[in-house]
Parts: sequence; C-alpha cells; structure tokens
Amino acid sequence: MLEQEHSPGVASSEELVRKALKLKSP
Repeated sequence: MLEQEHSPGVASSEELVRKALKLKSP
C-alpha cells in the first residue's frame, strides 16, 4: 500500500501495460 502511494506513477504504468497486453492477446 505504501509503495502505491509513494509512486502512483508505477501503478498507472502497470495498468496501461495490462490493458495493452489484453488488447494484444484477446
């Protein structure tokens, strides 16, 4: 939890990557 608050940017990047992976491999 602390990590997410400390670096919210990382969480956003992970979400974008996950979305891209889902679109790449439906």
